[in-house]
Amino acid sequence: HRGIFYVLKLCIGQREVTVQKGPLFRAQGYPVSIGCKVTGHRGPSEQHFQWSIYLPSAPTQEVQIVSTKDADFSYAMYAQRVRNGEIYVERVQGNSVLLHISELQMKDAGEYECHTPNTDGKYYGSYSAKTKLIVIPDTLSVTMSSQTLRKEESEPLELTCEASKATGQHTHLSVTWYLTQDGGRSPATKIISLSKDFMLIPGPLYTERFAAGDVRFSKLGATTFTLSIERLQPSDQGQLFCEAVEWIQDPDETWTFITKKQTDQTTLRIQPAGNYLLRKFIDIIHCKKKDLICDSWFLYTVFGPLGMGSRSVVMSTKNKQQAVWEGEALILLCKVGGPESPLAVNWSHIPQDQTQPEFVAGMGQDGIVQLGASDGRASYHGNIRLEKVDWATFRMEITSTTLTDSGTYECRVSQRTRNKARDLSWTQKISVAIKSLESSLQVSLMSRQPQVKLANTFDLSCIVRAGYSDLKLPLTVTWQFQPAGAQDFYQLIRITHNGTIEWGDFLSQFQKKTKVSQSSFHSKLLIHDATEEETGVYRCKAEVYDRNSLHTNGPARASVISHPLKIAITLPESKLEVNSSSQVQEISINSNTDIECSIVSRSTGNLPLAIIWYFSPISTSASWLRILEMDQTNVVKYGDEFHTPRRKQKFHTEKVSQDLFQLHILNVEGSDQGKYHCAVEEWLLSTNGTWLKLGGKKSGLTELKLKPTGSKVHVSKVYRTENVTEQGEVTIHCSLESLGSSASLYSVMWYWNRENSGNKLLVHLRHDGLLEYGEEGLRGHLHCYRTSPADFVLQLRHVRMEDAGMYWCTVTEWQLHGHPSKWVNHASDESQRMVLTVLPSEYVALLLCLPSQLCFTPSSG
Repeated sequence: HRGIFYVLKLCIGQREVTVQKGPLFRAQGYPVSIGCKVTGHRGPSEQHFQWSIYLPSAPTQEVQIVSTKDADFSYAMYAQRVRNGEIYVERVQGNSVLLHISELQMKDAGEYECHTPNTDGKYYGSYSAKTKLIVIPDTLSVTMSSQTLRKEESEPLELTCEASKATGQHTHLSVTWYLTQDGGRSPATKIISLSKDFMLIPGPLYTERFAAGDVRFSKLGATTFTLSIERLQPSDQGQLFCEAVEWIQDPDETWTFITKKQTDQTTLRIQPAGNYLLRKFIDIIHCKKKDLICDSWFLYTVFGPLGMGSRSVVMSTKNKQQAVWEGEALILLCKVGGPESPLAVNWSHIPQDQTQPEFVAGMGQDGIVQLGASDGRASYHGNIRLEKVDWATFRMEITSTTLTDSGTYECRVSQRTRNKARDLSWTQKISVAIKSLESSLQVSLMSRQPQVKLANTFDLSCIVRAGYSDLKLPLTVTWQFQPAGAQDFYQLIRITHNGTIEWGDFLSQFQKKTKVSQSSFHSKLLIHDATEEETGVYRCKAEVYDRNSLHTNGPARASVISHPLKIAITLPESKLEVNSSSQVQEISINSNTDIECSIVSRSTGNLPLAIIWYFSPISTSASWLRILEMDQTNVVKYGDEFHTPRRKQKFHTEKVSQDLFQLHILNVEGSDQGKYHCAVEEWLLSTNGTWLKLGGKKSGLTELKLKPTGSKVHVSKVYRTENVTEQGEVTIHCSLESLGSSASLYSVMWYWNRENSGNKLLVHLRHDGLLEYGEEGLRGHLHCYRTSPADFVLQLRHVRMEDAGMYWCTVTEWQLHGHPSKWVNHASDESQRMVLTVLPSEYVALLLCLPSQLCFTPSSG
């Protein structure tokens, strides 16, 4: 057995329809069954089948016969037979059927086509297959004259039947003798048969009598078959007949019967023994010495084997081994001592834990082989070989053993006297043990890397160990996978003992990246470009077959599953480092500046980076605001507070080099003062198209300050609280303590915040008097205006419960600068928070409380 190495090709399964190989020869008047199967299909597991025929008279014209999908599929010439059930389709499995025609007609000859309608979404593969059926005449003839015979118990019986055929093809005949009783009301009992393989097989009730030579079957010439019973028993009474069956071998090498016929019956009546034994005894007493030898079976029955001679029998196994592995051949030798003479041998088996022997096989003096009857266990037929090595040595081989073949075997050698008297026999026994393949089968699963880095390659080794590894038995290995979070294992790939490769249905991603190598008792699975989808539990299943399975398609003799092995796909360690030093920039108002983000080190492969810029204003206690992000695909997205056209013009980012990024700030104003930093993220694109974040780092802080201009803004810091009822109105004030230059203008921005929520811009009253609302829906709810150059008001109308929270303002001073002149903010300041409480509407009615502490509502007077 040579090691097999498989390199798996990347492929997509395609539909394939196969039909029973032809040509098929079948006889007129008898049934036919034709198989059809579809594989590689998509869609439902239960597929539909349509059968048609192309007649020899019109070989290109399709004639529809029957369909599993459409009851009206049949053409007129077949419709009636389909309705009557003479033609029908039997579903064997969801993807396999048999076409049955119960009684063939000569016009049924032609080319049959099996078609499967498409369920694949697109056409890929074959959707039909054809086979040829040839209908031949029935030429089988079997005859026996009908008669009634009266016999005494222990008398002999001989019946003859004639069986012949004139078929033009190569066919075999099997001939069987049957006995029926009760006028045919009970099932027929098989007496003995000559099989199509030319072996004699006794019926279960006649096995012992056949082994003792009491029942014989003879073939005289080409067409004459004789049944002989040496000593009739009362159980032999009834109607006897002969049945002949004609067999043909199809192209797939299976044998199928094509004709079958029975003879007329012979009635046999048996009377109790009496006159026959007495007459026989008197004849022996008065006969000559040579006659005594001729009929010595009778004397042997009466007086025993005294003076008839003795022999020695030695029984052994080949190589002197009395233990054989399951599936291997068991060879028994039986050697006889004594003078040379024609001998017959019978082999029997006493299974373990039983006492009754079972007839296995025998070989007569003429070399005719008889096999034991099938008794519900695996039949010996086709599994037994008998050989006569020389006149004294007999050899029996069970070519493929099973565990039930353990036990004691008996060799019985018999010698017959010249006048066919009762046989002399000598026996010997030997015990044999059949060892289970599964008892010695072990499998282990190993990996050098249970922790696998993303995009790396990992391998798993399935190592099979057995006490019979030297036998080089065929092995099937199935790799199974349980994805992370799943409950079941799925088939990944199966490498069968006959060399075929079968992919699982649910794990298609493996086919593009998997390689399997397999040799005797070792299978290796190699998976490239590991992704998170390959995280999970792996195991392998080993199935051992006997060496004949490549030809017989028999089931596995033993199987075992390895322990589960968990493989974790992890992200590679990020080596990203960002410059963390802090700095301060002091620049003039209305000038431009750059904030740098410098990469100190990166992971191998220069993985894509995402850059996010953050800002924390000096004028507020707000958390870090996201200015903009340039993601790993170089797409730029601005933060919520920087999404206006004006701010998009002021801030933009640039990739200066692989390791340097800059944030450009144009026309720096007082509101731009604060702290800036960048966050850098390293990303990896997996083979399945998913982006995975490996790591991230933050830069040091850059503080941006404006050089002093002499302008300062001071907003009143008085802490206030307000209560307002639901659906009422409330006015909130924001005042400057003093005005700056007469050339200055002021803008105000009103903010709102509530616990567990971020700061929200409500409205912006610009220095030029324009109003900008944070949300369009606030326009009818808020009103913002100034009552004097230094006093600003926010009015809330129709107050809602959700308006409760903290309110404050930011006032910014603006002056004209540059040529041409441009309004630039110089300074800003923030007010103290004002806490607004909203009371539910049920308190809208004012309570009038008298000095006596009695309270009345207006409605109560």
